[in-house]
Amino acid sequence: MSAIMIRNLNEETLAKLKQESKKRGMSREELVRKILENFSVAPALLEQQEKYNSLLTMITEVLTLNVQEIKDLRKTLERFLAKGGI
Repeated sequence: MSAIMIRNLNEETLAKLKQESKKRGMSREELVRKILENFSVAPALLEQQEKYNSLLTMITEVLTLNVQEIKDLRKTLERFLAKGGI
């Protein structure tokens, strides 16, 4: 496994990493590794999120059309039944 050494990290950033790692119950190294791993998969996650949002929009549109069709059919049925039905 490869290693990375980060030099000249400012104290404020280091303090935030220390605080966050303590809060999560992990070492700074583990935290930084997780941050880098998340960064490396972020583009794929964003692409999946866009696909999900697009699919959700399409489903919402279809459901809206279906609801309108059901309302129209109900009105037609009510008129039919009001005229005596079968």
